[in-house]
Amino acid sequence: MEIILTREHFNDVCTIGSLRIVGDDLLLYTLEDVDRKLSITDDLLTITKIKVYGSTCIPYGRYEILMTYSDRFKQMMPLVTGVPGFSGIRIHAGNVSADTLGCVLVGYAKDVLHNRILNSRSAIAELYMLINEKIKSEKVFITITKMEQSA
Repeated sequence: MEIILTREHFNDVCTIGSLRIVGDDLLLYTLEDVDRKLSITDDLLTITKIKVYGSTCIPYGRYEILMTYSDRFKQMMPLVTGVPGFSGIRIHAGNVSADTLGCVLVGYAKDVLHNRILNSRSAIAELYMLINEKIKSEKVFITITKMEQSA
């Protein structure tokens, strides 16, 4: 299963985007920490110099997702693996940047004006169900991209 996260709205508080599963009609919105333009191809020294702990979204790139138990949340959750300079990156419920700590939040609606996403708990329940089902028979990946700017 391929998940595409496209970052679309950027400011000094958070990054809001959209999340789609290839071959599925589901559209969710995402909220992450500030985009500091990091990429999976950047060397670790560059990433650690630019990264602000708890206030930086993960680098652009493609990562495998595993379902693992979270000690913090006390449940099975998607874990984004292989993120250079980051650890414990989850996809979970939340509405504002204070809820992220580097993780990806998802919701059914976005409110760019107020830097938040909405209906997160029901959105995450649907996404978890899809990931749980697919991960039984195939690998699950997330690719993080940026919306192309028109000329």
